[in-house]
Amino acid sequence: MQYIKQLKLLNYKRFKEFEVEFDSKINTIIGDNEAGKSTILQAIELLSSGSRHKVEATGIESILNKDSVTEFLAGEKTFEKLPEIHVEAYLSDETNPDLFGNHNSKNTNASGLHMVCLPNEELINEINQVLALDNGNFPFEFYIVKFITFNGEAYSG
Repeated sequence: MQYIKQLKLLNYKRFKEFEVEFDSKINTIIGDNEAGKSTILQAIELLSSGSRHKVEATGIESILNKDSVTEFLAGEKTFEKLPEIHVEAYLSDETNPDLFGNHNSKNTNASGLHMVCLPNEELINEINQVLALDNGNFPFEFYIVKFITFNGEAYSG
């Protein structure tokens, strides 16, 4: 049976960077209130759904790490420095060629799924106009969501 071996989060909700290894049989997530237990489960749910609609309904502004946004707004506000969200699930079954490849943050061959939320490069001029206003607004509305396998192919629910 296929299972998630490892979950990696970057700029996802309360986690700027987070990795967790899972056991093949049973896993228990324990922590204080606001420690991130529900965040881990939500990340897995959004990633496995492959649904842009679910991510958009949740709202990029609610899942993008607030510290990353604050750091961006306090620094040099350029398109290239805009923070991205990454959720990666490394899977146990490495026999499925549709899931196997090196399109992951480790650039190593593995089986898995990857969700990324990043600024839309097709709207770079509009984003730069918003950033030039220097009014403290963050261009959440210009973010797009992509779901890809580690093979580099797009997937959906």
